Amino acid sequence: MLRLMAPAILCLGLSGPALATSVVAVENVRAFQETIIHQDAARTVLVLRPQVASDSAPPPVFVLLHFLDGSSSEMANLVEISKLVRDRGAWVLLPQAVEGNWNHTPNLADGLGGLGAIDLHAGLVGFSAVDDVGFLARMIDTLTQRHGLDAHRVYMGGYSNGALMTVRFACERPEKIAGGAVVGATMRNTQLPKCAPNRPVPMLYINGTADQVAPYNGSTTGISAAEALAFWVQANGCNPTPQTSTLPDTTPDGTTTRRDAWRGCAEGVGVDHYTVQGGGHTWPGTIDFTPSLGKASQDFQATDVIWNFFMQYSRP
Repeated sequence: MLRLMAPAILCLGLSGPALATSVVAVENVRAFQETIIHQDAARTVLVLRPQVASDSAPPPVFVLLHFLDGSSSEMANLVEISKLVRDRGAWVLLPQAVEGNWNHTPNLADGLGGLGAIDLHAGLVGFSAVDDVGFLARMIDTLTQRHGLDAHRVYMGGYSNGALMTVRFACERPEKIAGGAVVGATMRNTQLPKCAPNRPVPMLYINGTADQVAPYNGSTTGISAAEALAFWVQANGCNPTPQTSTLPDTTPDGTTTRRDAWRGCAEGVGVDHYTVQGGGHTWPGTIDFTPSLGKASQDFQATDVIWNFFMQYSRP
């Protein structure tokens, strides 16, 4: 099981699930909590929204999934997602995983639709029955309708364990999202043979070549970054030759970044890959990581790069 060493923010005492009041306050951003009932269990969602509602079009949505053993508020603080809400007018939904662990592996939950209630405190036995794909789909449907959000511009992204859950959701419910972003992960060996999206999905990956948690070149449980990108390029029917560029090396932090962008894909979608040479198991542009996780590039802000990619696409 992929287990993330806690980012430095956890050392400040933010252990376990936290309420919206734990989110670092940002001017003109409101935080509150919603509850979604799924499998007869109450699942919480931290919601960040602009303080003042927009008078224009319904706002877009970023579903952001936390790392292993993390919480919604820890993820919000780690990547400073409130600044995106303030500056870009997005709504951010940060759902909480059962026991801090997303059920990203398909064969753990095959055919669980009829199992009914789950025990949130049953440990790994109970966890194997957690239908996170169904929960996330229900959350998207419920909250977009409840708050008048743009159902055609719902995007999902995650870090580490949350990134793997994003992969699974893009494989199984691509009709619910207009794009996915994967940071600090590739794709599990168990995900690959069962991933058969029924429509093209814009996908963006950010991987560090020195990532020791989700190795860039793959491991016994995960495929390499190159294999993951090759899968999405083929699944989306893209031109197999990417447009390649190098980001400006603005900060002497021991990292450089190459961007590969595949276009000419079905339905006008795209696939992007940011390879951080020397980068670790980190979210570029942030600083709250323990040294053991490696270097976090400061040459670009992953959150901004992801959102700019998302804004190119909407769901039919």
